[in-house]
Amino acid sequence: MLSWYGSSSSLLTHLSGTHHITKDIAIKYNEKELKNPSTSSIKSHHPFKQKSLTKNIVAFIIGTVQLLSIVEDLDFINMINGFDKYYKVSYTKTLKNQISKTCEIGKDTLKNQLSYIQHISLTLDT
Repeated sequence: MLSWYGSSSSLLTHLSGTHHITKDIAIKYNEKELKNPSTSSIKSHHPFKQKSLTKNIVAFIIGTVQLLSIVEDLDFINMINGFDKYYKVSYTKTLKNQISKTCEIGKDTLKNQLSYIQHISLTLDT
């Protein structure tokens, strides 16, 4: 039976001595799991909830003028998983399509609003 005395050093000694698990191996394993999690252990939201959360990600990307590649960034994925472990970040192709649709809707809305304006004044800084 393994005895643990509350010290992280005794646990580290056990893992490295008995199982040959070093800090580097543990970090590589965590990174590998984050990049390729086993799908059988991942629960996800109902599609309606998933879609709603994805809209929030799209709004974040557009509103803060982020690169689309941010959704592939390990720190971004960790942050999202920290907020909601059941949300699965959509693929960049899916997000790109949603961003295009959102921009088209925004453009059409703006055109519609501008069509009711009789006079407009623009100030440009150079």
